[in-house]
Parts: sequence; structure tokens; C-alpha cells
Amino acid sequence: ADADVNAGAGADADADCGDGDDTGDADADDGARDNRFRQQRQADPASASQLCVRVQLQANGECPCCGSSAKLLTIDAQTCQHLKSAILHRAATRASRREHHLREFASWLEEQPRFDYLLDGPNIAYHNQNFAAGRFSYAQIDVILTLLRAQGARVLLLLPAKYAPRALPAEVPNHTCSKATNTEVSEEDFGRLSRWREQGLMYECATGLYDDWFWMYAAAHDLSEPRTRVVTNDAMRDHSLDLMPPLQFQRWRTSQIVPFCFIYPDQPERPDQAEGAQPPVPVASASASEPASSSSSAPLTPAAASSTPPSPSAVLGTTVANQNKVGDSEAGAATTTAHLV
Repeated sequence: ADADVNAGAGADADADCGDGDDTGDADADDGARDNRFRQQRQADPASASQLCVRVQLQANGECPCCGSSAKLLTIDAQTCQHLKSAILHRAATRASRREHHLREFASWLEEQPRFDYLLDGPNIAYHNQNFAAGRFSYAQIDVILTLLRAQGARVLLLLPAKYAPRALPAEVPNHTCSKATNTEVSEEDFGRLSRWREQGLMYECATGLYDDWFWMYAAAHDLSEPRTRVVTNDAMRDHSLDLMPPLQFQRWRTSQIVPFCFIYPDQPERPDQAEGAQPPVPVASASASEPASSSSSAPLTPAAASSTPPSPSAVLGTTVANQNKVGDSEAGAATTTAHLV
């Protein structure tokens, strides 16, 4: 039976793994199955434990007890096409003079090989930046880009044009609680932008269009398995009601959206305790036993803290297949590493 779960190493699953004594049909309801279990438990307590066993699914989603495979439920081709059409329609009605930029992006995607990951640039850059010295953090984007590419993944960063100046001096918007409404782009950050352009890692979303439309469209574009995933903490509350039915929307989020958090090196004082202090630079390393472009995506694990971001190193670790789970983090803490699971 298909299970609407994320199958992966480390994922606990309750499965009806029996010895063949359960003769109920596949579509029996939960109540009937529970009654059969109670009857078997009363008749033979020793064998009752064999009817239902908590197991750890293998990396390919297979149950080690009965050999059945849990299936990751994604949205089908028809729903993907509906999603893309809904996004284009929304752009046409809300930004008719700029809609052609989104259609140009759609045409550009047709000419590109499949992407393993899409990065929601602003969502990543503003994460944990809502303090007095907060800013749009190019360093945070660079950490996740570096981590995923170290695993062999093909990555595309979606970044609004207003955050991608082409010459210095330049300022970009600052949508944090900082008193500054704009932030000057440093030479180091401009160097990052230039490198992303040269390496073809970035697509600049046109001004006047909601940048989320770009990565949402791209996520529904390629139907090959494994599906393209989006690195973002965006709950998409603005989009969930009118893009697709709730169940399909939840399946899409579960199967293709990858949450994240950052872990920063320890510092003498928190950045929000010193006016004008520069935010710490996140550091991390990659952990993978196979490239992210395969059927499994590996977790990204913390590295030892350092004052400058080290080059990520590939470490043999457990791969997690079809599982997206946000890591724990202390709210407001400036003491942790980029962590994707």
C-alpha cells in the first residue's frame, strides 16, 4: 500500500509487517485492522508483536521487515501543469506589463538541463538577520551554494535584480529591523555576485515581479525523478489557497521543499548586542555518500567553527532518501552552521 510519508534512513515508520496471518483485504479500514490485531493478541500474545513492528526504512524506502516500499507521493504532471498555468495567470493579472519576463524565464528553462536544487535567494539571505546590524547576507547564500555543489548537485540561485548590482559603489534594500533601509554592497559580496554570474549559478528575477513565482514555476517544470527541490523556509501562505488543492499542495511542499537553518561560530557577544557590529559568517561542511543528483539527497552537517568560512569538505555520512526535515536551532542564537536535512 502506498504511504504518504517521506521515506529515508533515520525515518521511523509504523508498518503492518506480518507473517502472512493477516488475511484482510488491502482496503480494510483502520478499525477492522485494529480489531484483528486485538483478536490475535488475545489468542496468541507471543505472536502478536509480529503483526506490527516499528522499523527503520532503508535508504531506498524499503521496509527491512516485509520488503514493501513506501512511496513518496508527489504531484502529478496534470497538477504541475496547472500550477505553472496558475502562476503565469497570476503574473498576467497582477503585473501585466512585466509578465513577459516570467515567460522569458519559462522559455529559458526549456533550454537548460535539469536542476537538482533551486535556492530562494532572499529567504536564505535574510534568515536570522532581524537584528540591529542585520542585512541581506550574500555570505549565507554562498554557504548553501558551496555545500550543495560540493555534493555534485546542479544548483540555480534565484535572486531579484535589485540585489544583484553590476558595479560598485552600490546599495541594496535592507528589509530587517535595522535602522538602515539600504545597505552598501561590500567588495567581498560584489565578488561573490561576480563569481555566481561567471559560473552560471544565478538567474536575476526582473524587478516588478514576485521572485517566488520564478522558483515555484521552476520547481514544477521538470517531472523527472528525483524532483527538483527548493531550499527555502517560505511557508508559502500567500500561495497555498489558490494554486492547487490543499492535499496536493501539502504533498508538493513535503516532497520538494527543503527547509534550512544556520549555525554560526561562537563570538564574544551576540551581534544584536552591539550597534553596528557585523553579523557572523556561517560555516559548514558537506556530508554525503553519493551525489545529490542521484535518487538520494544527503544531509549537510555542521563543521568545526572558524573565524572565516572554510572550504566545505565531503565527509562520508548517511544519506537520506526523499526526506525533508528542518533541523533544530536556538531562536536568535548567533552560534551555529548551515544545516540542511
